[in-house]
Amino acid sequence: MTPKQFQKYLDRDKHCYHCGITDDTLIPQHRAGRGMGGVKSRNNAANIIVLCSYANGMLESDAKFAEAGRIRGWKLASWQEPTAAPIYDTMNNCWWQLDQNYGRLLLVN
Repeated sequence: MTPKQFQKYLDRDKHCYHCGITDDTLIPQHRAGRGMGGVKSRNNAANIIVLCSYANGMLESDAKFAEAGRIRGWKLASWQEPTAAPIYDTMNNCWWQLDQNYGRLLLVN
């Protein structure tokens, strides 16, 4: 991912969905993993979110954190469609629906 591409996610998400941080520890997280072969079709706007490096690492290494991430839509099963799975924003206590054009729609809680 180029810096220009990542900037589109930063512009949309504004902060880490887990902790709200806005510093240089923010990195892209694939909600539905690309797998060992690196499935390019999963490199789409609704499947990538911004998380801090801590949350990203915990999603991949801690089973309890990963389960919490699945509940919040930060991590999806391979069969789930990212545009249909809302994402929880802990900082703002709300749910967003992401689209393929780097947009998001606030869902009524």
